[in-house]
Amino acid sequence: MLTFIKVILVFVIVYYLMKLLFRYFIKRFLNSHNTNTKDFSNRKEGEITVEKTEKKEKIHKEEEGEYVDYEDVRE
Repeated sequence: MLTFIKVILVFVIVYYLMKLLFRYFIKRFLNSHNTNTKDFSNRKEGEITVEKTEKKEKIHKEEEGEYVDYEDVRE
């Protein structure tokens, strides 16, 4: 009977710990999401912003070879 009470006690403790951790992570996630979306809400209607990204050059390796376009010829 004592082991049954210990098991129940462990389940109750784990339940409350998970509940607290879940609340903490949800609040943290929502706060970070809120700060990320704050920039969008401060813009005026019709305002457009463009962010440039670096253009990466495509590098061919010697092993890959080149693409050759061909036509299938019937004889």
